[in-house]
Formats: sequence, structure tokens, C-alpha cells
Amino acid sequence: MTVIDARTREAALDRLGAQRYDVVVVGGGVTGAGVALDAASRGLRTALVERVDLAAGTSRWSSKLVHGGLRYLAKGDIAIAWESAVERHHLLTAIAPHLIHPIATLLPLDEGTSPAMGALAETGIRFADTLRMVRRTPARLLPRPRRVSAQDALLLAPSIDPDGLRGAIVYWDGQLEDDARLVTAIARTAAAHGADVVTHAAASEVREDALTVTDERTGRSIDVRARVVVSATGVWAGDLEPQLAVTPSRGTHLVVRSSALGDLRAQLTVPVPDHFGRYVFAMPQTGGLTYIGLTDDPAPGVDGIAPPVPEEDVDFLLSVINRGLARPLTRDDVVGRFAGLRPLVTPATSEAKGAMPTSDVSREHLLLDEPGRPLTIAGGKLTTYRRMAQDAVDAAVARLGRDEPCRTTRIPLVGAADERTLARIDAPRHLVRRYGTEAAAVWALREQAAWLGEPVVPGRPTIGAELLHGVLAEGALTPEDLIERRTRLSLVDADVPAAREAAQRALDLAGAGSRPAKRRGRSVERRGRLHRRPRWPRRIVEQRAVPRSGRIVDRDGAGRRSQTAQPIMIVQRVERPQMQQPRPPVRPDRRIARRAGAGAVEIGRRPPVRARLDAHPLGPQREQLDRHPVRARNHLHIAIAVQQHHRRLGRPAARIVDAGEAAVRQRIGRRRRPA
Repeated sequence: MTVIDARTREAALDRLGAQRYDVVVVGGGVTGAGVALDAASRGLRTALVERVDLAAGTSRWSSKLVHGGLRYLAKGDIAIAWESAVERHHLLTAIAPHLIHPIATLLPLDEGTSPAMGALAETGIRFADTLRMVRRTPARLLPRPRRVSAQDALLLAPSIDPDGLRGAIVYWDGQLEDDARLVTAIARTAAAHGADVVTHAAASEVREDALTVTDERTGRSIDVRARVVVSATGVWAGDLEPQLAVTPSRGTHLVVRSSALGDLRAQLTVPVPDHFGRYVFAMPQTGGLTYIGLTDDPAPGVDGIAPPVPEEDVDFLLSVINRGLARPLTRDDVVGRFAGLRPLVTPATSEAKGAMPTSDVSREHLLLDEPGRPLTIAGGKLTTYRRMAQDAVDAAVARLGRDEPCRTTRIPLVGAADERTLARIDAPRHLVRRYGTEAAAVWALREQAAWLGEPVVPGRPTIGAELLHGVLAEGALTPEDLIERRTRLSLVDADVPAAREAAQRALDLAGAGSRPAKRRGRSVERRGRLHRRPRWPRRIVEQRAVPRSGRIVDRDGAGRRSQTAQPIMIVQRVERPQMQQPRPPVRPDRRIARRAGAGAVEIGRRPPVRARLDAHPLGPQREQLDRHPVRARNHLHIAIAVQQHHRRLGRPAARIVDAGEAAVRQRIGRRRRPA
């Protein structure tokens, strides 16, 4: 398991002042974390610094949708719609299938929607589905749109007004379980590829190849050297780049109990009067809550961390959503509210600045690459974060004079796995939806204390173990980190006091407290002790979930027996950094040295075959080697020997992996017999 905690943060702070990085990223939102992952996966020495916490700004205030850009089609912006469809495909199929799930969206055809407008809306929806088919996103993930009867529409959304209802259009899109959790997963995956992630550290005096980082918890200042600095600061991008004009646009959401809307089974859309292509959504969430949003209004000079919600936004959202409901919502139904600022960007010299409403400003991202200045990436939207990161790192690689291709379309985030693997995990379903393959480890934390297995707040699914996991593995340092970003308990105002108390208990139990630890490697006191992880960190190269033999009984959060499931075993292939003290010499294995070539004379300690065999990427030879486990073991040793030889020569990580696979393919080719 990849860990970011108080100790790894201290170690990263020490390295910031002691070495020069290839890329330093300023900003810990979804774009900054994506840039760090892209750079680290290309073999660049990477660091990320964030003033507050991961996903502290706009990235946690989204609508939790990974959509295909239907709204942009209504404005004729086909390029952004296509880019959104492409990135949605990567997220659903490879990057984060555990965090992103299909959701049905219901567009009622009632008295407020004329037949002509309904036909036009259906045309746009079917064109968006054509983009899905062109990108080959499977229909099992996102079914084709269709018309349903009024009776079926009421089954999906019992709260809609049946008077004048002719039917509805149903189409499918991607729903994100938690946007802040996506950012955390991206940052931890970047750390697994060798990036240093430091939160609660402010960047100042940012230049092309250097910056000053100040630890917000101790006041310590560090001069950081870098070959390339990338600014990914969202609505604050204009503070570091004077050539950029950022227009913040406020998107407000209301939080209501799902029961107030009849427990929607689909996302409900209601058109905004006199605004073609603009809608207010009622988006059901796990945990019994529904979000209603969103607005799109200019918000200059507003706090980007926690923007206030104006009363006129509340009135606007309630008035629009009530147009489609049988029982109107009132302010008493609103249990929480939140807003985020979209960083809409234009060049500072643009004559169109401020000439159009923010709802009409393009959502394209902008990359500024000026000689003698840091790289700046801004704008865009959550769905396209990976493409934004790729463009920024492509520019950084060009500055470095290197040729390293992007690989992030094929890199799964921590916890990612296919549906069958996730179905076999022995943990409550709500944990699997949030943590993927790590759900079993989070569920096991309840054994440390009784309260860890209980809901933090009655009626909410979040348990105490999730708070403890946020401290031990996800870099949370304060109660706010836990209740606002590692979990979303703060979205309901009445739940905040109990959630804050539980968060402090988790910090005390983990030994983090509200101040940084003064000693490294100390144990945490609690009847037995929560033992710290090994002092020498590990870099996880690959993680897979494989089935074990036998069967178990799955249990839900209430301890009741449910369906049977096959247990799994998490297998990791890791690399450990070289210790300060050299290891004792190991006698070369001549047999392996002969097979791998004259260059691989010493291979060091043999890797544990049982732990690494299934995790090694043998590509198309996987099926053949599964039938010959002994041969697979030998091929694995050959690949490791060749890879270590290339690693000693200082070659990039991609060439090291390719060299190992090439050695395996060459040997398999020699062993094949003609038909």
C-alpha cells in the first residue's frame, strides 16, 4: 500500500532542500496531482507542493460528474465534447473504474418542454452517444439513450410532477464517487512512482528553475531547485503569471436528503428558463444525500478555498428544480450547501475579457510556455485533468531535452480494479466504492478500536476506520483534512461537530495530533500499539488483486451474512531505494547470468518469487506462462536480471521495463516448437 503520512512528508521536506528536481509542481488540485503523476511516471524526479491540502480548492467542489460534454455540444464546441468523451473513456475503463460509475440521467418531457425542444435535445444526446461509440466506450458501461414512458419516468424519479408528463429521455454518463478522493488517489499513485508530495507548504518567489517553500506547520523555509517549475494553481494562477487573466465563476450546490426527492434512481434534469442547453440537476449520492446544482456566475475577489454561498443562489436553484417536482422543496429541506470557483482563463491582453457571461466562456485549458518563466497550466475541467497534465509535462520534457512519452492512459490509480475483482473483496460495499482494492485494509482497521467500525455520524455510512486510514495512508494532518476532503462529512452542517470530534480521535490514535511528529519511526500507544511501517519506504511498481482458493462469506457493514464471494490476495511488485549502508556482496547466480547476457553478472538478492510472479508484466505471454509456472519463474528472474543491468546504466524506467519484457519474449520464441 502506498503511504503518504506525516513521516513521509518530513522526509520529503528534507529532500526538497537537498536535491535538484526535474519537475516541481505548485498546486495540489486535480490538475497539479495529474501533472505530478504524469511526470513521475515518465521517470522524472518530481515533487508536488500544496499550501493547504490535496483538493483544498475547486477540485472538491465539483458536481461529481465525469461527463461527455453534452452541454458543450449545445454550444457547438465539438472539440471539447470529443476531448471529454475520450477522457471519460480512460477514467471508466482503466484509470479509476472503482471511483467512477455509470448513472442514468432523466430529462422529463412535460409541459415546459415543447415537442420541438424535446426532439432537439434528443438529437444532441444521440450525437453525444455517437462520440461514445466512436471512442469505443462499451455499451455495458454507458448504455445507449432511449425514450421511456411517463410510467417508467416516475419509477426512476418518483418526485417529478406527473401532470402533463409525456415521457422522458434517459441517457447515461459517468458519476464520480468523490472528487476529493480522486485527487488523493492521483497523488498517492504519483508517490508510488517516486514523486514527493508535500501538503501544508506554501510556495513563494516562484521562478523558472527555483522557488521557496515554507512549511505552514513549523515556519521552516526551504530553497528548492528545479529544472522546470509547473504552476497548476487554478483560480490563483494569475497571482504567479501576470500574463494570465483568471475569471472565477461560482458554481453553487445545495445538499438535501434523498428522501425529500423520493430517493431518485436517476439524475433529474430541469431546464433553466430562457437558457438553451443549461440545466439544474438533482444528483443522488451514496449515503442518502442528493446534490442540487449548479449556478454559473462571476465571483471576483471570493475566497477560493471555501467560497460563501449567496442567498440568491439558493433561491435560484430551488425555483428551477421546483418547476419539475410534484412537491416543491423549501429551505427547510436544505441540510447543507457548497460552492466552488471555476478558473476560466483568457490571456491578459484579450479584448473579450469580461465581454460575455461566464456560462458562455470556453472551458478549454490554457498552457503558457514563456522562456524564463514557469510553465502555467490553467482552465479546463475535472474530466479532462489528465489531458491537461499531459500537455504540461510534454512542454516540461521539451524544455529538458528528453523524449519520454506519456503513459497515464494505462496507469490505474491506487485501488483500481475491474468489476469482478471488486465484487470479491471482503468489505462493505460502500468502502469498495470509495477505496477499491484497499477497502479490505480499511475495514480491517476496525480491529484497533471498537468505535472504528461504527458510523461517525448516525445515518451516514462513513465509519471511524476511514478517518484513521486518512491519517495513516492519505496524508491527512488536521481534522479539517479528514472531514472536508478524505471524507465528506462536513457537507451536512449538523454533522460537523460529531465528525470533528471523531477526526481528532483518529489523529490522536495515529499519533499525528495537530502538530507534526518530533521523532521518526515512533510507535503509537494503544493497548497493543499501532506499529509503524518499515523505516525504509517502498516504491510500488505494480499492484494486482488475484483470487485465492476457497470461499468465504461476505458481510455487510451491519455484520449480516450476504452473498458468497471468492477471497482475493493483493500482490505487489515493489522496489526499495538503496540503503545508506551497502548490502553485503551476493554471489552471482551464473545460470541466470548466462541466460540474461554477459552484462548482468550480479543480480543481488533473489526476489521472492511467490510474491512477485503474478505481478510481473509479461504482456501477451501471460497466458502461456500461466500454464508453465516453473518456466514463468525462470523467465521472471531473467527479466529482473536484465532490468537491473539497464538500471545500473542509468536508463529510463520505460526502457528498463521494455528490456525485461524483450528478454522474456526472446526466450519464449526460442522455446516454441513448429506446428
